[in-house]
Amino acid sequence: TYQVFDLALMMQGIGNILVLVTYFISAIAGISLLIAGVGVMNMMYISVSERTKEIGIRRALGATKSSVRNQFLLEGLTITMIGGITGLLLGILVSTTVSRFLPFTAVIDVFSILLTVIISSAIGLFFSVMPANSAAQKDLIDILR
Repeated sequence: TYQVFDLALMMQGIGNILVLVTYFISAIAGISLLIAGVGVMNMMYISVSERTKEIGIRRALGATKSSVRNQFLLEGLTITMIGGITGLLLGILVSTTVSRFLPFTAVIDVFSILLTVIISSAIGLFFSVMPANSAAQKDLIDILR
């Protein structure tokens, strides 16, 4: 008896499994990014509530609602950018350290770096909109009481 192994078919099956693993890991990463975004939103709401007097003083001195909104959007963006860049640097450090013990090297491309920065920026802006609007809509008279 003879047996025939079609390596192309086997490679296609392995490729399908790797695609499924990639989708699974992407889903887990998406869920963790959503949770991180909710954490950023919670932190921004706490920041708004703790800085109510500062908002009132700024508004009394002539700051517009849009400048208060932009301040909190920039703060949320800064927080997530620092987190994204820290995670990126930590990922580069771990991957290069691990690749020294493996027979292959880690490849870090510019697309991955840009994607990391863009996603962390988008999460910062998206999840800071509601707290920033909340800060901008606070009534000046109620704040200064």
